[in-house]
Amino acid sequence: MVTRAELNDLIRRVSVDGGPLEPRHRTRRADYSGNGHWSFEEELGQGGAVGFVYVIRGKDGGRSYIGKKQYVGRGRANRGVVSNWQWYVSSSKELSAVIKEYGKDMFEFIAIEEYKTMGGLSYAETWSLMYAETPSRQDLWYNRLINKVSWISKEGISERHKRRLAGVCAGYQLEELETVE
Repeated sequence: MVTRAELNDLIRRVSVDGGPLEPRHRTRRADYSGNGHWSFEEELGQGGAVGFVYVIRGKDGGRSYIGKKQYVGRGRANRGVVSNWQWYVSSSKELSAVIKEYGKDMFEFIAIEEYKTMGGLSYAETWSLMYAETPSRQDLWYNRLINKVSWISKEGISERHKRRLAGVCAGYQLEELETVE
């Protein structure tokens, strides 16, 4: 197992193509369309889903993060406003800082599954965090807390979600996720 210090040292020394890392440039939001930077076999945000559960995984085998993202705001200030889901990174300050420093191209952005209800979306995120045992596996996950579901869930965890998350946790590559049994 590679330690965090070793990983950071490696990232500082070598980029994906073997050359030195260059300073990152801000991505223009207008450059995002379709699923944005999220890998998913279908077009996200179609068919009445309220959001999706995702994993952000370091391409070098580093730590990962599980989260959820809504397609449309539900708060007072942003109710009904389309969210930044196509280019969204994470609410984790630690992960966001690492991505900002080393660039998005060092990470995989994997949409695990979409959900049609807020209860289902929150339940699926919590289930995923528990499945991966994120609070007790800080060497593998950026997640530190698990927030509870505060409303009734009318939607269970889909079988596709279970398969894809099991594949991500087992280290499968993106193209192999659909073959996980």
